[in-house]
Amino acid sequence: MGFALQLTAVAFGALILISLLFIGLGRVLAWVARRASREMVKGPEVVTAEDKERRKASIAVAAVMAYLEAERKEATGAAQSELKGDGGK
Repeated sequence: MGFALQLTAVAFGALILISLLFIGLGRVLAWVARRASREMVKGPEVVTAEDKERRKASIAVAAVMAYLEAERKEATGAAQSELKGDGGK
């Protein structure tokens, strides 16, 4: 009877150790996956020639829009000052 009890205890201990081994392995793999995904997000950005041209075009459009907005404000200010009678100054 004593041998069977010892064998059962050893088997039960082995099952616990195997379970802990798989829990640890799962945690390590989860940590590696989180770290790898974080590095992929921060990875180098690939910029194509088409992206560069698109960016240049958008900068040019923004500059033209800013110029036109300034001209509109200046014209609106001149028109309002003419209405007030100070000659557009």
